[in-house]
Amino acid sequence: DAKEEIHKFRENAENEFYERYKDIPSFRSIAENYDKAFFEKKSVLVAYIPISSNSIQYTVESVYINGPTFYMFIKQLNQPDEKDDVMSGRFAFVEINKEAIRDCSLFDARILKK
Repeated sequence: DAKEEIHKFRENAENEFYERYKDIPSFRSIAENYDKAFFEKKSVLVAYIPISSNSIQYTVESVYINGPTFYMFIKQLNQPDEKDDVMSGRFAFVEINKEAIRDCSLFDARILKK
């Protein structure tokens, strides 16, 4: 059950998944929004983006399906002048109707180069 899987992951995740950074919500606060009613018709696909600075921000630029593969393209939003050296990560969430990915068996998330 997808709902149980995401909640189990959330409970077992390290503390960094519970912390908010500036205007970026925590993994936990987003995952708590997904309930049984959500998963009856939809799925959520999550990509983890390792980063070398908390100053760097990302967004999902686009998604598409080609054959059995669901693609998520992620774009860096900024190139900050000042960076911290905190090794961290970001999560990219995409909500999609289950019917749209019924035939998908592969998931490919890519960070677009500038």
